[in-house]
Amino acid sequence: MHTNIEHVEASLNYLAPDSEKPVNYMYRPPTGVPTRTGTYVTHTMPIYNARAILDEVSLDRQGFALSPPAEHGAQLL
Repeated sequence: MHTNIEHVEASLNYLAPDSEKPVNYMYRPPTGVPTRTGTYVTHTMPIYNARAILDEVSLDRQGFALSPPAEHGAQLL
């Protein structure tokens, strides 16, 4: 991994290891049931600009793939 890639720091919320299974009702829940469950913990994490390593990222190795940006005016599918 490159150590000099541009990045920003951001607060990301992760489900706490000892949390119950998270549920988020998008409608009125049954009587006595909370609308949202789960305990979340905020962590400050670096978010890297992967454009510098676009050719080195692979779905098979990192679990995601990046596509080069579309040219101005190009139609995205």
